[in-house]
Amino acid sequence: MEVMAGFVQWMLLTRSHYMFIAMERGRSVTNPADFAQLSPEEKVKINYARVWNEKHQQVFAANGGTYTVEGDTIHQKLTIALSTSAIGVDRVLKITRLDKSTMVAQVAAPPINPTTTREVTFRRIE
Repeated sequence: MEVMAGFVQWMLLTRSHYMFIAMERGRSVTNPADFAQLSPEEKVKINYARVWNEKHQQVFAANGGTYTVEGDTIHQKLTIALSTSAIGVDRVLKITRLDKSTMVAQVAAPPINPTTTREVTFRRIE
């Protein structure tokens, strides 16, 4: 998934694995009690809207797998992903800033635009 501005992202790192979740700010949420009252067809529509907007653009993404660090580069090997075309992909993050509380990295943005690079900022939360 191409993560755009306006998304909230969360990444969990262990010594060898990672998990990544991103969702658009303001994504619609349905109360569980209200959801339980819906017909099966309405539940499908609501569940679809949790991942895709009315323009069929992805508003939620999740993936995970293993990672390695080589110098200032993190290689993430996706082994599970909501977008199955990403499974097996080597996602490369080039670290441009790293301290105790912040990591800033550049991420290539293919397949949408192979000439585009995104900068993402992760902050440590304890």
